[in-house]
Amino acid sequence: MNREQPSMANGLELVRMASTWKSLEPCTTETVSTLLSENFTGRSAAVLWLDDRVETCLYRQGTFTFFQDEPFTLRHVQRMRVFNADREFHLVRGSGNTWQGRLRIDGQGEEWDMVIARQLLFGTRKGNAEPESPLFTSITEDRGATLHLPLKGLEFDEKGNLTNRVFIKTHNYIQTNQVHQAGYVDCRFVEFCAYRGENNNFIPLELAGEPGRA
Repeated sequence: MNREQPSMANGLELVRMASTWKSLEPCTTETVSTLLSENFTGRSAAVLWLDDRVETCLYRQGTFTFFQDEPFTLRHVQRMRVFNADREFHLVRGSGNTWQGRLRIDGQGEEWDMVIARQLLFGTRKGNAEPESPLFTSITEDRGATLHLPLKGLEFDEKGNLTNRVFIKTHNYIQTNQVHQAGYVDCRFVEFCAYRGENNNFIPLELAGEPGRA
């Protein structure tokens, strides 16, 4: 059950929603690959912190797809978030070939107080990425950095400027301790969205690729 409260003055939304989580004991890269395949069967987004950079990519049928479609192994990943509207795996590499983290699933389990936030992403206009990818849209700013996002439906004006800025939606979970102090205990990525119109009208953005296709 999701009971939304009036939006706060700073744009955050306080809601009460069923959610459950499961801790992942230290496990191998092979086990991580299996768990991802079992828990994410359609299209999902992923943010990977690699040895030398951060990448946003598409996860489908057990495969990570990057903007450059380069060969990939989890060996170079230090941290990852694989997510969709219902769930997220948050995993961090430990010593050696081990991983730790948790699986968070919304819509089932006990009810939690949480704050819904939307973080504005870098990028105000279309990037000049070469070669272009059918699965990714590149956005950039005058400061030079470029994001390659596995999204379709981004709108640009005749000058290449984004009509609506891109945000990432997060759920931020609250618990109260034994002395009745409330604080955040978990956060998960939910989806990419765009701000359109008034009254905090955020529209989810669809991931690229056909459903169920690799």
